[in-house]
Amino acid sequence: MTLTIIVATGVLIAAGVAISRRHYIFAVAIGILAGYELMVPILASVLEDAKDLRYLALFTEDMSERSSDGFLAGLALFFALFVVSYLLGGRRTTGLPVSARAPSFKLSSGLAIFPIVVLVFGLVSVVTGAGQARLQDYVGIGDTLESSRFFAYGGLMLITCVGIVLNRLSAGKAVAALAVVACLAPLLMELFIAGRRQWFAPSALLVLMFLLYSRVRFKVLFAAGFTCIVAVLFAVQFGLREQARLASTGFETEPLVLAVLAPQLGEFAGISYTSHNAWTLFVTGQTPVTYGVHWAFHALNTIPFLKLADTWFPHYSADLLGMYDEVTPWGGLSMLADALMAMGLPGVLVVAAAIGILCRRAHEFTASAMRAGMPGDAYSLFGLAIIATLLLKYRSGVGDAIQAVVSFSILYWAIFLLGYLLLDRKAGALAGLRHAEGPEIENRGVT
Repeated sequence: MTLTIIVATGVLIAAGVAISRRHYIFAVAIGILAGYELMVPILASVLEDAKDLRYLALFTEDMSERSSDGFLAGLALFFALFVVSYLLGGRRTTGLPVSARAPSFKLSSGLAIFPIVVLVFGLVSVVTGAGQARLQDYVGIGDTLESSRFFAYGGLMLITCVGIVLNRLSAGKAVAALAVVACLAPLLMELFIAGRRQWFAPSALLVLMFLLYSRVRFKVLFAAGFTCIVAVLFAVQFGLREQARLASTGFETEPLVLAVLAPQLGEFAGISYTSHNAWTLFVTGQTPVTYGVHWAFHALNTIPFLKLADTWFPHYSADLLGMYDEVTPWGGLSMLADALMAMGLPGVLVVAAAIGILCRRAHEFTASAMRAGMPGDAYSLFGLAIIATLLLKYRSGVGDAIQAVVSFSILYWAIFLLGYLLLDRKAGALAGLRHAEGPEIENRGVT
């Protein structure tokens, strides 16, 4: 209990110092890490009867049978190395990164096609009832498979369109921003019906980054208000799953505050239990580690439609699924648990250092790209979308993060190239035509 309090106090201090120094991504990241890894130890320490909560009952039962001092010490090392890696992971050059060019809110014509593409994806999803089908499949009351790939692809590209909306607002073009929102409406409806917060979380984080890093007055106040609104919306969306499975929601059976907080607290507790379970299996237990082979397996599966790893290594696929079932009885694989599965105790050091360095680079990129508002060039928007997506992939493991980056990158640049070919070249041709006709028209006027 003492070590838990020390680690939690250190996390709060580090987050407060980061906010005061405007290192907002560090504050968000350490808050996410603490939520997922420390939730169960903290609640088990402060609640008199932990058995009232499912995840806490499982965790405290393990604590009574197996000492958790080693796990808590591992968490202390994890957070300490994360902070040190962040502090030491900054750039050593005096020049600014590529994204620090003169700020411009001009939206690349290649990006202008994204709202149209997402509108098409949304309309197809509405026609096929993809949202309801995904909800039934997610809660296990139906055998419906993915009814439309357009639904998943649209959800993946939602963050790009949110970035375009913020860019139009930064440029003072509210009407254009509303037009983009109108294009998103069909897909937003289906994604909300599907009941999974993961579709909206990266976009919500991108908005939060915009509020914190751009020139917005009273940014902390706006960020806090926005976070509360998102928490309520996520709780309502979670209620759709409860209603489909139990015919009632937490809003009907619990106090309002608990109904809003319980879904996220439950997810934090589940991931926390998973990390403890992985520590027991791969550090104090005798379960052999994978030496990173399962990460290579996920990398092979990143190529859309092909799924090379499943095709080439079907037996390993079945073994890996069995291992996941053992490590993650409640779903969700933290990056810490994933690293323990790959390397055992050294995985704590590797994943903490990697996350710390990447978060520092993400902060530097975001602070540069968003210093005046949301940029409109393809490179900056792509980088910001990747950052917002990866920060929330901690709960899904390293393999899922690899798949998300590859899938998003392929889809993003393919759509951008289509927009460039259709819009950029057409705009350039029209501009060249006007330039070529200009002298002739002027000569006609003189004549």
